[in-house]
Amino acid sequence: MVQLKMGIGMIENSATKGLSTETSFEERSIDVMNDHPLIMTLKPRDQKRIRNSIEKIVSNQEFRSLLSFEVMTEVNIGKKNNHYHEQIELEEIEFGRIDLLIKKPKEIIIVDYKSDISPPISSTAIPLSYQQQLLKYKLFCQELYPNHNIISKILWLENGQLMTII
Repeated sequence: MVQLKMGIGMIENSATKGLSTETSFEERSIDVMNDHPLIMTLKPRDQKRIRNSIEKIVSNQEFRSLLSFEVMTEVNIGKKNNHYHEQIELEEIEFGRIDLLIKKPKEIIIVDYKSDISPPISSTAIPLSYQQQLLKYKLFCQELYPNHNIISKILWLENGQLMTII
């Protein structure tokens, strides 16, 4: 078995990318995701964990319904900030990568995949770093889509649940 320096969460994230490609959900095969080449490099226990996660995500009706809208994956997003210090212009670039962006007629939904083994049970228990990350994405999207309501969600890969935050 090949040992990778890539974490299980990254492999899980890579395998589940197939759930949100631009083709319709019904055309996707769970077998294709279950047989992702990176999954096969893991120990059997970890392979089982990821396959269980994929099944939970696939059965999540809220997630499935989101995929019926315009879907963009791995969206690079950023903003240039200029500020001055002692009459010298300083340029700072902020950026990020949105795992899944869903565009509805008057709404943008940002979905970030998280692979925590024990996802929080309520949005109040979401780690601050996750909240900050999604707030940054939300602010970027508000500038790009000023006439849309922006909603941020986390898809917990471990249990297949979507959680709305911020």
